Amino acid sequence: MRTIALIRKSLVLMASLAALTALGGSDNTSATGTTIAPTPSPIWVIQGSWYNSGVTLSGWVNPAREDLLISEKNSLLVGMLIRVDTEYMLIEELISGGTHHEPDTMMVSRAQNGSTATAHASGAGIFTQAVNVNIYANDVTDPLGLGSFEIHMVLPPEVQYVQMVPQEGWLTSTGRTSWGCDGPYFMWDTTWVASCTTLYDTPAGPTGSGLIATLTLLPLQSVVKVSTISFSGSTLVNSHAQPIPATTRNLSIRVMACPDATLDGMVNSNDYGQIAKNFGDQGVDSGAVLVNGLDESQTNDIAISDQSTLVVGDTISIEKEQMTVSALHEGSPDTMSVVRAVNLSRATSHNTGTGIFRATWDGNYDGRKGYTDPRDVTDEGSINSLDASTIARVFNTACPAP
Repeated sequence: MRTIALIRKSLVLMASLAALTALGGSDNTSATGTTIAPTPSPIWVIQGSWYNSGVTLSGWVNPAREDLLISEKNSLLVGMLIRVDTEYMLIEELISGGTHHEPDTMMVSRAQNGSTATAHASGAGIFTQAVNVNIYANDVTDPLGLGSFEIHMVLPPEVQYVQMVPQEGWLTSTGRTSWGCDGPYFMWDTTWVASCTTLYDTPAGPTGSGLIATLTLLPLQSVVKVSTISFSGSTLVNSHAQPIPATTRNLSIRVMACPDATLDGMVNSNDYGQIAKNFGDQGVDSGAVLVNGLDESQTNDIAISDQSTLVVGDTISIEKEQMTVSALHEGSPDTMSVVRAVNLSRATSHNTGTGIFRATWDGNYDGRKGYTDPRDVTDEGSINSLDASTIARVFNTACPAP
């Protein structure tokens, strides 16, 4: 039944774009060079990081207040964890401002994730774990102007949709009557749709470039991978319900782990220093793997495939976590005991079959040990200029999330 309802909704929506935009008119002067495009493009998404939402507090906030005035609510979402200064909050409700340009309001639960409720100054930024992207109609030259639009978005598996909000501000800026913004809703396969429609053939719609939607995304995988969010199938029509020829520019997005080489919670100059000190180093695969999965707390009797490839006192890397080997035992299977989370790394769980790397003296005889993690922020097995350039791309980013 839901599928049938969505198909009907799609047919109504397409009919709206073809007919409800106007009740008359026949002129058809096509635009050239028009695009439907996100900006900026491409973008880098760091899994688990904090991003500036662009929303700010619109008044001073005392530690007990739970109704916070904000500059605008469209980049936020109910249920979203946010950070203001050093305090974490959970958004419970978002309320639009009144008819006299009052600020929007968000209702929050204060002092989340072990933080403390504190006072915050007006203008303080609100940070989220999501990335916000604006979508524009660019270079509309049709003399009848933009009357309506429909956006089709297809997501890759590495990116999770959170929110796509159609924007009617620019669309109605010439005084056209809004029939309403709709969506987003899921149509078929992996396609999400959002649209805005205006009525009648006068006045003409806006020309030039303007914002038509805001998109909020969350990454799903902490791996370096380039993906494409497709906007193909999106359409524009003028105020006489005639198609405006337009091409779509897709969003190139790179999902990656946080390149915080020092693990101090911030991508900054300290990470450059750490890369420089360990430049050229690389770890060596011991050949041993975990026989069973490893949780965050286990230190003794860790089953491994071959203890003979390791040495007591070795520093080893298992994925991003470093450990010191304190004991080795032959058996069926062999086992090891370790000190967890050394060298500023964090204790995490690891799956069966995960490889164990040794920190060995490197080949350039500089006396440094070759730790591949976490200094090797690109995960390609060596500490080199790729790590430095990755840090440069997202310099001054706070991560990871608590």
